[in-house]
Amino acid sequence: MTREREAGFSLIELLVAMTITLIVSGAIYGLLAGGQNAFRREPELTERQQNIRLAMDLIMRDTANAGVSLPPFTQVFTTGLDDDALSPPGPSGEQSDEYELLTGTNQESEPVCVNNTNGQGTQVYLTRTSVPPIDPDGPTPQARKVFLVFSSDPATNAEDRWTTRRLSDQDVDNYPSTAGTPDCSAGNHARLTFAGATPGNPTTLCEAAEEPPVGNISGGSGCTMAVTRIVYANQVRYRIRAEPDGVPVLERSSSEDGNPPTFHALARGIEEMQIQYASVGDPDVWLDEPPVVADPVAPTADIPGYATLVRQVRVTLTSRSEARNIQGATNNAGGADPRLRGTLVSTSTPRATLMHLARNRPPSPIPSPGLWYWE
Repeated sequence: MTREREAGFSLIELLVAMTITLIVSGAIYGLLAGGQNAFRREPELTERQQNIRLAMDLIMRDTANAGVSLPPFTQVFTTGLDDDALSPPGPSGEQSDEYELLTGTNQESEPVCVNNTNGQGTQVYLTRTSVPPIDPDGPTPQARKVFLVFSSDPATNAEDRWTTRRLSDQDVDNYPSTAGTPDCSAGNHARLTFAGATPGNPTTLCEAAEEPPVGNISGGSGCTMAVTRIVYANQVRYRIRAEPDGVPVLERSSSEDGNPPTFHALARGIEEMQIQYASVGDPDVWLDEPPVVADPVAPTADIPGYATLVRQVRVTLTSRSEARNIQGATNNAGGADPRLRGTLVSTSTPRATLMHLARNRPPSPIPSPGLWYWE
């Protein structure tokens, strides 16, 4: 009897087939896992990048506008905000900085016709008549921070001293001609009333500045000077705080929003902000605090105040995703909390500084010593 030959795979063939199958299956799994990771990572990455770019764009716009329409040699960047103790620690292990600056507003400066030398104490009258100096559809008067510009020599109207105050009220009054002030005609004049000053005591108008920067009037040295001009300013502040759910948020406040100003959430997931400054006098050295501006008695290049102008501001923001276990995640400085993180660094120059630098070069020098240059 003839025995039929059995058909089938040999052991070697079976092992080869299984090996090929495993390789193909592994490749397919890798593609699926990579696609799944990308499906989770890309939305988180897009959101993180969008948040950090939005935040940086607004910070850079405020930085570029810092000092516009304000007195030259004004230190428009507040000092003492390095390593904010109330901010959550960043991924580098350091506390974030707070960032505060003063910018001009769309409202032009106002000449003053009656000031503190006339015994008003808490008030000044403006040359403008019949209309309030503040937009009635805009923020409340108490929200407005203004510069009071003084003249140390009323005979020449040399505007060379200033301080900052907040308005407590504004109105239009009929200023009587019997007040004995030749600068103000009888009739309606816009009247500003300032918080913190003492009625009947004109010296408090410049002595009791409420918050930094207090200007270049120290003690009572400038308090018998004439107020010559009012300049409207906007105080902007950035900080990082943790929300109740633990997510760090970059917040922004503006003095135009109220007094005290209200902080609004600008971007979630911004967990660290570092600010550095470079001055005109030493542009290659980055400082953690803005330099203190010297007494600007003469706006020329040979005085200390010129060198202390902030030439550049460098802002470093670090943001994170809230999803965990994503490919590409990195730990914080403590070696824990792996997140998808990214850092954005941007540098901006205040336009006001560029204008002062340009005007100091011949043939267009800054005006004569003792006089401010107004836009």
